[in-house]
This record gives sequence, C-alpha cells and structure tokens, in this order.
Amino acid sequence: QSIAFRMEITKEKLTVSGSAAELQLLVALLLKNAARAPAGSPSSVTLSCRRSHDVALIDIKDDAPVTEDLAEDPAQGDAAPHLAGAGLRLAIVRRLAAHHQATVAITENPLSEGGITARVVLPLL
Repeated sequence: QSIAFRMEITKEKLTVSGSAAELQLLVALLLKNAARAPAGSPSSVTLSCRRSHDVALIDIKDDAPVTEDLAEDPAQGDAAPHLAGAGLRLAIVRRLAAHHQATVAITENPLSEGGITARVVLPLL
C-alpha cells in the first residue's frame, strides 16, 4: 500500500541547539511510527515545521484510524497505535527530545481528520 508523504516547511530559517544527527533520528523515528500505523494504514503522513514565538514546532501527522489504546490516553504516547517497536521508538524519541530541552506530545487528531499528531517543541536560539 502506498503512502503519500507531504512536507510543509517554513521558509524562515529556524536555528536550534543540538546534534543534527540526533534530531534527524528523532524525526525519522516519528515518521516511521506514523507510516507503520496498522489499523487501516495511513494514506498520508505530513511533516511540518514552523516557528511559534520562541520555539520550533515539528508536527508529524498521519490519517490512520486511531485505536482504543490511544483514544484512552493520547498524552501517554507509549500506547500509540503502531506496530511492535513503537514503544521503544517513542522512548528513544523522548530521550533525544529531553537531551535537546524539547518536549514531545502525541495527540489524537479531530475526528474529521483521523489519525494522530506527534509534536516536537524545540527552543530556538
């Protein structure tokens, strides 16, 4: 099954402190979780990056149906509706985020959109 990947990246230069390799891994792990959602599999995954005041917001959004585990506690994150290994990937993501003074939140999208969004909030320099 094919998945459409979209990127919505601000034209504004956003500078954060940290390891480029670790931040790339953080985004790659979240993209992998989004692309591997089993329940109906997503037809699209969108990566967006923009400024909000003094932080960079990185959102990775899929449109796969949400399972009951995530619907029960979307903030938990470890219950994300993805295939085996998602919990380990999210644990690594959280550790990488903490290393960069960032936060990660997993939330359920509005019913009209479906899926989940993983948001990384990174302080800007």
